[in-house]
Amino acid sequence: MNLHTSLLFVTAMLVLFACKTNKSGSAATTASTNDTLVSTKSQHIIKDKELFAATTEAIRVDTCYVLGSDIMILTGKINACDADNFNLVWNGAMAKSLPPKTSLKILLQADPACKEQHRFLLKFSGKDLKWKSDSTASGSILFRIGGYDKEMLYNF
Repeated sequence: MNLHTSLLFVTAMLVLFACKTNKSGSAATTASTNDTLVSTKSQHIIKDKELFAATTEAIRVDTCYVLGSDIMILTGKINACDADNFNLVWNGAMAKSLPPKTSLKILLQADPACKEQHRFLLKFSGKDLKWKSDSTASGSILFRIGGYDKEMLYNF
């Protein structure tokens, strides 16, 4: 458990330091040096066909990776103020392939009063993707997140 927490902390610190701007004195380069907000807890993936279909706006994803049992998503700069306003939505559909494939979408419940731009490091529990009727017993799935062009492999 300590190793997992340590890896998460080191990853978060690397992302935060990598996102700092160059301060050369011009107004364009003196923006906030810490513009990445990090999820403090692993959120559950919402399984809802109607919400998945209604989610049409694709949040730009700079990178996505699996860390332990969590899916980590780093967004591009967007108008939002709180990492807890994001959800990962799944319609429950799984393509019959080896390993099974599925798609996820990021849903932002925007606060109209928020005018700030930030990047977000989001953390979601990949365990929610376990397909109970998986007859392949592959122990893994491929998933794609809207706004990110690569498929990711998640092992249970």
